[in-house]
Order: sequence, then structure tokens, then C-alpha cells
Amino acid sequence: MRVLAIRGQNLASLPTFEIDLEHGPLADTRIFTITGPTGAGKSTLLDALCLALYDRSPRLFGAKEVLVGDLEVHGADPRSIMRRGSAEAMAEVDFIGVERRRLRATWHVWRARRALDGRIQNQRMRLIEIEDGRDRSGSTKTETLAEIERSVGLSFAEFCRAALLAQGDFAAFLRSSGDERAALLEKMTGTDIYRHLSQGAFRRAKREVEQLAELERQLDQRSLMSERDRNEVEQRLGRIVEQRRALTDAMREIQGLLEWHSNLEALEQEYEAVLRALADAERAWDEAAALRKVVNLGEQAETLRPVFEAEHRAKIQHTESVDALRSAAQNEVEAHKAKDESKDRLGRAEEARAAVLSKQQALTPRLAEARALTFQIADWEERLGQRELEAKDARHQFDEISAKRTEMERELEANNASLSEIDRWLEASASMAPLAEEWPRWQDALSRFAENQQRIEAVRGRLVAAEHAAEEERAELGGLVHQRSTLERDLECARTALHEDEQRLAEERREASPAAIQAALRRAGDEISSLERMTSIVKETAKAERARLAEARRFRAEGRGQQTQRRALSAQRRRVTKLKAYIAATALDLEVATAKNRLSKERATLLIPGEPCPLCGSRTHPREGVDEPGEARIAALRRRLRRARLKRNHVRQRARDAREAVGAHRLAMESAQARMGDLTHQLERLSEEWDRRRETLATVWVDSTLLARLGTSKVAGLIPRHPTDPEAQAALARASARLLTHHETLGAKAQEDERLGRRIIERREHIDALAAERESVIEGERVREVRSAAAQANAAAARAALQDANREQARVLEELRPPLCSRADFPDRLFDSPKTYQALCAADANAYRNARDQKVTRSEERARIQAALELLNHAWVGARGSLARADEQANETRSRLSELKAARSRHLDGRTLEEVEASAKAELERTEQAHLEAQRDFSRRSEHAARASERRSNLEERAHTAATQHVEAHARLEAAMSQAKIDVTRTELAEILGRGPEWLETRRIHVRERQAERARCEALVEDREARLRAHRDKQPASADRQALETRMKSREAELDALNAGFVTESAALKRDDEERAAVARLEPQLAAQRIEAATWCEMNSIIGSADGKKFRTFAQSLSLDALLFMANRHLAALRPRYRLSRVPGFDMELQITDLDLGEEARSISTLSGGESFLISLALALGLSSLSSHQVEVDSLFIDEGFGSLDEDALETALSVLDQLQAEGRTIGIISHVPEVAERVGYQVRVAPTSPGSSAVFIAVAR
Repeated sequence: MRVLAIRGQNLASLPTFEIDLEHGPLADTRIFTITGPTGAGKSTLLDALCLALYDRSPRLFGAKEVLVGDLEVHGADPRSIMRRGSAEAMAEVDFIGVERRRLRATWHVWRARRALDGRIQNQRMRLIEIEDGRDRSGSTKTETLAEIERSVGLSFAEFCRAALLAQGDFAAFLRSSGDERAALLEKMTGTDIYRHLSQGAFRRAKREVEQLAELERQLDQRSLMSERDRNEVEQRLGRIVEQRRALTDAMREIQGLLEWHSNLEALEQEYEAVLRALADAERAWDEAAALRKVVNLGEQAETLRPVFEAEHRAKIQHTESVDALRSAAQNEVEAHKAKDESKDRLGRAEEARAAVLSKQQALTPRLAEARALTFQIADWEERLGQRELEAKDARHQFDEISAKRTEMERELEANNASLSEIDRWLEASASMAPLAEEWPRWQDALSRFAENQQRIEAVRGRLVAAEHAAEEERAELGGLVHQRSTLERDLECARTALHEDEQRLAEERREASPAAIQAALRRAGDEISSLERMTSIVKETAKAERARLAEARRFRAEGRGQQTQRRALSAQRRRVTKLKAYIAATALDLEVATAKNRLSKERATLLIPGEPCPLCGSRTHPREGVDEPGEARIAALRRRLRRARLKRNHVRQRARDAREAVGAHRLAMESAQARMGDLTHQLERLSEEWDRRRETLATVWVDSTLLARLGTSKVAGLIPRHPTDPEAQAALARASARLLTHHETLGAKAQEDERLGRRIIERREHIDALAAERESVIEGERVREVRSAAAQANAAAARAALQDANREQARVLEELRPPLCSRADFPDRLFDSPKTYQALCAADANAYRNARDQKVTRSEERARIQAALELLNHAWVGARGSLARADEQANETRSRLSELKAARSRHLDGRTLEEVEASAKAELERTEQAHLEAQRDFSRRSEHAARASERRSNLEERAHTAATQHVEAHARLEAAMSQAKIDVTRTELAEILGRGPEWLETRRIHVRERQAERARCEALVEDREARLRAHRDKQPASADRQALETRMKSREAELDALNAGFVTESAALKRDDEERAAVARLEPQLAAQRIEAATWCEMNSIIGSADGKKFRTFAQSLSLDALLFMANRHLAALRPRYRLSRVPGFDMELQITDLDLGEEARSISTLSGGESFLISLALALGLSSLSSHQVEVDSLFIDEGFGSLDEDALETALSVLDQLQAEGRTIGIISHVPEVAERVGYQVRVAPTSPGSSAVFIAVAR
């Protein structure tokens, strides 16, 4: 990979630049320097190279992500390099890629709309082939970056290591400690992946072990039923299902009987409801008698509506005509009165008009004289305006000349003051004259003094650091000796404690092995569970016995209640028989009365005196005058029959209630008897389970040792033979407590055994760590001894250098004494801050020269001001005379104008001519208008009075006609009412007809509705009575509702108990199925996880560690070996005397082998500054070779100033770079050393052109 050209636009301080490495002088030499002042933009050239290729820059690493200026991007964003005040920026690189094709990579960013106030946009990257222009960019920036990286053949980190050689990193690499050197090597060689792999292996092993422990914990938490317990649960579940089926069938039968009772109750309630509705309908029909009368009267009145309405209209017309006549007469009187008033106003208007005309004739001569004076006043006012304008111009000219004269006088005064101040300052600063006259000479001397002072400070700092380092090395060495003795004591104590723990663990395991303890724990747990179940059996037995006694008491109570209800049922049945006979007799009386009433109504048509009877043929009718029973008698019989039926129904209901109560008592007795049987069966089952568990415990506890621990020699001494024994529960509690104590003792022993095992492992690890730390401390002692000797040698060298620098500084100080001896702060302040003192001297010299130049300038300026002031004085005198003449002429004109205005005011009584003429005209117009309006008003009121008289006459005739028509219509209404024979007055008739036909129709409908409701209720009574009789005919044999409900409740309770048992047993089976399924899932997972955890634990033991040091150290030792091999190849050319190698036993410690002293090993710290630079440069070139071992990199950029090399070493370093250049590489060196630039020949110079802007150009070294 070779860089051919670098271009940029608006990057940092560089507006535009191009470095062509393929054509021109740089292509021929292939080695050049990049020079320029600090901050000019040298590093921006390398930024452009990295941005175009990777959209990244080394300088942006570690920048804080805070917004930067107006770019609105954070400091780590590559777009922040855009030049301020620009709308777009660009970086472009031409290069030859791994495919040997010429390519051009471009990085481009811009603001929205290419405007300076636009928001910065996302950057865009392109890759094209230069020969044919083919675009190889991807559809996204990520794809384009991937294509560029593939074409270059290096990642960004590899490119920085192979092409951008930062020798300063290797200088820090040489000065660092072992751990710091490891971190730097990791950063420079990109081997951080091995640290991540080591940490990843450690975390993965830890995670796999935790997952294995979690799976084992989950498996331990699973509890499975034994096959025997599962079979028992399944059998109980089958019995419950059969019992539920039989119970459901019985409940279905009872529910059918209960539905018959519910339907009977509903039918009786409906029958009683329709009887009540019939009574309400008959009562409403009786109450509607008055309403029926009103309806009949309204129907008669409706026949008179046409005649009544005609009479009413005639009456209204007569009334309206009389009112209109009265109003017309009043209007006539008012109209004639208004006419007379209008005639008077017309006379007064004519008199006012005549007076105004006479007044205006007398005013005409005075107006003519005033008009002539007005013309004269206008002429003089125009003259006054001209005079005032001339006076204003004269005053303005006078004011301008006066202001300029005053300003010039102030300027002359200020100039004189400034000259006096300059003269005083020059006189007071006469001692600065020698310094100002030869300032360049003294400036050079001051610069040399400042450089010497810096060198003295640096040497003094190195001396203090060297002495401090020697002291620290001695202190560190003493600390390491003390630490080694402490570690040896701790190691001996740890080994003694380990031996004691191992002996104790061996003794405990001789008494009982861990497997035996765990087996005993499981047995004790099973026995405790069995005792807990037996305790629950005792409680269930006592509860069942109490329930059986309670059911027996309930059985006896229900028998007594049944006898009482049977006696009540017999009494109610006798009452029903009596009521049936009474109802039959009353119904017969009602039929006879109804028939008699019907015949009585037909008698008039059937039995005619003297005619034979159509039934018997007799001409004698014995009951012709006898009254038969009427409607009242029939209604009374019907009411008596309804009351009797209601009473019968009530007695029947009471009989049914008694019958149901008898059945309920019977069912309750049956339920109590069945419950007693179930409880007896439950007690037998509990007793069997008790015996079975007691026998099991007796079989397990045959071990006399266990029985002895429980405090007895026989099982009978612990557990009673029957669960009903009063002492059973207490005995079980005592046995459980003893077993729990035994279980806790076993658990504590197991925990103690496990704790001892863990502590032994921890002690062994601690001993290993102490031994390793002791070896490390011993090795550290040897290293500190070497470093202490090197630090003392460095301190001696620094003292010699300090003496040389002080002698040079004294010589320069004597040279500076003549021009500076007069200064009070010399030489103390010079020693305190040479740079500041030099700046103060420069400021004083500049100030003295500036003051001297200002004195000449001010003198010339004073002569110019005095000449100009003389001219302004002459002009001021002339302007003042012109102003006085103009003011005098204006005052004369104002006096004449005032006289004319006073004469005009006397003629017009102080008013203006326009005001007088306008007043006269307005007064005449008002009188003319008033006269015209009076004439119009008189004509209008005369016409109105004539029309009022005519209207009154017409209305008198209309009122007479209306009166005649009203009398005739009233007579017709009286005749119609007499003919209709309606007994109401005209007012009552008007009230009835005023309600309207709709009101009458509403009342008529209301009457018909009550009649229809009565008929509907009678039909409903007959229907409900028939349905009730039909339902009673279907009465079942067992019709005791209370007994049925009691049986249903008993069955429901039994069903609830069965459902609860079904849910319990089903849940137990379901839980066991789930547990079995979970165990089946966990076992293969656990087996696989054991294999996975073992694999990763083995991997962790090989390369894993929490901080990643284990694998990183191994990998970095290989990388460091390869780096040292490549660096020694370059070092053989740079400094053949030395070879780099690792210190034996310390992976990250380096040493120098001095070939001139018989391959003597030396510390890195004994190297001089120049030697350190050469070794650092060799390491940088070695890293470049390592990073580009697969890709040939033909372009190198070295960021180093070569300032620490002497002439020979510099020549050697440049000769090595020449050798690299001869091999075909293009090399760019960023340096501030002039010798480097002169030696290389060509420079890429970055020079500031203005604040914040620099230019890039190619220059030839002098």
C-alpha cells in the first residue's frame, strides 16, 4: 500500500492544500520533512489521511463527547475538524491498494443548503478507481468503509501502527514499569484480544458452574410420590368419580320434583294476581260513571258547534267594529289639533327669515374692507417668511463656524498636553535609550539567557528526580526485605493451620463417612414425615368422632320434628275439605241468581198478559210482578266465592308446607344416618392407616442405638396402639422432637465436615499465593538493587551537567549588565522568569521608540492645527455680522404685519373674515331650512286630518251592520239549544266546546279502555283457574317440598365434599406428573451441563483469569519476542553496540546487552537521551514491520523531532531512514530540528498566513 497524494479543504486551520507524492520533487526524493510552528496544522495533514481512509483520526481518541462550538457535534466526532466559518470540508487520498490499482478515497461533509447557518450533515465517503473512474463505493458509509479497508489491506489500528510511527509511545514504553509496559504493548500491538479471551474464559467457566449448581438445586427441590402412594391416590379418585355420578342422578330426580312445586307456586301467584287485577278493573269501572256522563254531555254539545261558532264570530266582529270607531274618532281630534300647531310654527319661521336677510345687508360694507386688509396681510406674511429663512441660514453658518473653532481649540489644547506628557516620559525614561538603540543585540542575549535557564531547570529537575529515585529505590529495597520476612512467617503459620485442619477432618471422617451421614439424614426426614402424618391421623380421628356424635343428635331431633309436622298436616287437610263444600254451595247459589236475573230481564218479551207462556203454554203468569235478584246480589255472591277460593288456596298452601316439612325431616334423618355411616367408615380407614404406619416405624426402629437415642428400648414406649388414646398426640410430639434433635445433630455434623473441607482448600490456595508472592518479592529485591545503582549514576551525571549550565549562564549575565544595570529589578526578576523579563524589556524598548516617534508626529500636527484655527477666526467674525443684519430685517417685517392684523380685527370684532362670512351663511341656511320644513309639516298635517274624518265616517256604518248580525246569530243559537233540549247555559256550552273534539275523544277512549280492561281480567281469571286445576291434577306421589329441599341440600353438601376430594386428589396427581416431567427434563440438561462445565473449567485453568493477565501475559511475551526480534534488526543499523532482550524471569522487564563490553547486561534506565531515542525508533520501525507483515506498506510518517540526538547519532538515524527510502518507501518526518530539514532536503512547510489560517507549500532546504 502506497500513498500517492493527500488533499484537503477547510480542515482545521488549512483552507486548502495538496501534497503530491507521485509527481514533483517529493516523488523524486521520497523522503521529506513536515515543518512549521506549533499549532500551524502539521498534524492536520495526517488527520486528512486517516479521515479519507477510515473516517477516524488518532487525535480524536479519548475526546470528551461534549458539543463543540457552532458545529453542534461532540469533540470525538470526526466532523468537528471542519474549519469554522465554512460550509463544507473535504479530505482526499490517492493510493495504490493491495490489488495494485490506483484508487481515490474521499471524505466529504457539509452544512445544510451549503449555508453557513445550516445544520451540519452526516459525512459521505466515496472510493473510485482513478484510471477508469469506476465507483466502488457501497450503498452506505459502512459498506464503503469496509471496501476501503479491504483495498488498503489494514484496519485502522494496524494502519496507525504500520504507517504512523509514534516514537513517543515507545519512549514511554521504555520508561514504564512492568504492568504499565504490558498495557502500552497491548495498545500498540493490538493484543488486547488475548486479555478479553482470558476474561471471557473465566466468566464463561464461572457462568457454567453457576448454571450447573442451579440445575442441581432445581433437581433437589423436586419431590416425587412413591408408586404405592400414587396407586392409593388413583384408587381414591376412581371411587370419588363413581360416587359423584350416582349422586348427580339422584339430584336430577329431586330437581324435577322441586320444579313441579315451583311451577305450582308460580301458577297460584298468577291466579291471585289476576283476581286482584279483576277487582281493580271493576272498581275503576264504577269510578268512571261521572266520566261517562261528561262524555254524553260533550257528544250532545258537539251537535251545536256550527251555530255556536257563528254566533261567537258575529259577537267578535261587533266588538271589534265598536273599538275601531272609538279609536278613529280620537285620531280625528288629534289630527286637527296638530294641523293648527303646524300653522303657528310656519308663521314664526317666516318672521325669522326676514330678520336674517336684513342683518346680512347691513354687514356687507364691513366685509369688503376686511377682505382688502386680508390681502395685504398675506403679502407681508410672505415677506416675513423670506426674512426668517435668511436669518436661519445666517445663524446655522455662524453655529457651524463656532463649533469648528471650538473643536480646533480643544484639539490644539490636547496636542499641547500630549507633547508635554511625551517630553516628561522621555525625560523620566532616559535610561531606556541604550536598550532601545541596540535592542536586537540585547534580545538575542536575553533569549540565550532564557534557554540556559530552562536547561538549568531541566538539569536540576533531573538531578532531584534522580536523587529522589535513588532514595525511593533504597526505601523500596528495605520494604521488600521486610515484606519477604513477613511473608515467610505467614507461610509457616498457614502450613501449621492446614496440618491441623487436615488432622481434624481425618478424625471426623473415621467416625462417620459423608455418605453415611447423608443416608441417616434422609431416613430421619422420612421418619419425621411419618410421625407428622400420624399426628394428623389423631386429629382427624377426634374430629370424625365428634362429627358422628353430632349427626346422631341431629337424627333424633329431626324425628321429633317430623311427628309435629304430620299432626299439622292432618288439621289442614280437614279444613280444606270443609272449604271445598262451602265453595260448591256458593257456586250453585251464584248460578241460580244469574239465571233468575237473566229471566227477569227477558220477562217483558216472553210473558205477555193474556198470551200463553212459550215454555208451559199457561195463560196465567204467577211471578209477573215479583222482583228477582239484581246485579248487587250477583256481585255479592261472586265476591263471597272469590274469598272462599282464596282462603282454600291459603289452607292448601299451609298443608303443602306441612307435607314438605315432613319430607324434609325424613330426608334429614336419612342424610344424618348416611353421614354417620361415612364417618364410621372414615374412622376404620384412619385406624388401618395408623396400624400400618406404626408397624413400618417398628420395622425401621429395630436398631437399638436409634431407640436409645430416642429414650426408650421398645417402639410401644413411643407410639400408642390406637389413635384414640388420650396420650397419642403428646407421645407423637415427644417422638418428633427427639427425631428433630437427632436430625439437626446429623445436619450440623455434615455442615461442619463440608466447612472443614472448604477451609482446607482455601488454606492450600492461600499457601500457594504466599509462596508465589515470596518468589516475586525475592525477584523484586534483585531488580531494585540494579535500579538503585542506575539511579545513583544518573544523579552524578545530572550534577556535572548543572555545573556547566551555571557557568554559561554567568557569562551571559555579565554581557547583559551594561544596558540593564539601571533597572531596579535586574537581575532578580530575570532569574525568576527570563521569558517574562525579556517581554518586559521588549515592551520598554518599543515604548521608548514609539514615544520618540509620537513626539515628532504631534509637533507636525500642532503646526497644522494652528494654521487652520487662524482661518476659522476670520470666518467667524464675518458670519456674526451677517446674522445681526438678518435679525434686524425680520423684526421690521413682524412689526408691520402686526399693525395690519390689528386693523382687520377692529373691523370684524376680533374674528377672522372667514369666520364672519361662514357664520352669516350658516345663519341664513338655518332660517331657510326651518321655513321650508314648517311649510312641509303644515301640508302633511292638513292631509292627515282629512283622511281621519273620512275613516270615522266609514267605521260608523260598519259598526251598525255588525250589531244587526250579532243579534240575529244570538237568536239562532237560543233556538238550537231549545230544540236540542240540552240543560246548560251559554257559558257552560262555551266551556264544553272550548275543550275541543280531541279532549272529548280522549275521555271517550278512556271509558272504552276501562270497559275492555274489565272484560280482559274476567277472561284471565277463567284461564288461570283452568291452568291451575290442570297442574294440580299432575301432582306427584312424593310432593313434600321441604323434604325435597332438605334432601337436595344434603346431596349438594355431599357433592361439594366429593368435588373437594376430587380436586385435592387430582391436584396431587397433577403435581406428581409435573414433578416427574420436570425431573425428566432436568436430568439430560444436568448431564450435558456437567460436561460443559468441566470443559470450561479446564479451559479456565489453562488461560482464564478475572483480570485477563494469565493469557495476556503469555500472548504478550510472544508478541514482545517478535517485536524485539524486528527492533534488533533496525537497532543493528542505528546503534550496533546494543541489543534489546527480556530480563530472565520477568516477562515484561527489558534490558540492554552492551556488545562492546563483552555482552554485559544493562538496565534501560542507564541509557542517555539520544540512545533512548534510537532504541525507541528501532522499536517503532519493528512494530511497523510486524503490523505490515502481510501487506507491504510503502509510506511511513514519523512523528518525532530528533532533538535529543547529537550530530553523529542524528546522521546514523537519518542514514537508516535513507536505507528505508532506498528500499522504495516514502517517508515523511514531522520535526522541529533544523539539521533534519537541511539533511533531508525537501520540506512540506505549514506556515500561518493569518490568525487561524495556514498555507501548505513545498520548499527546498537551504
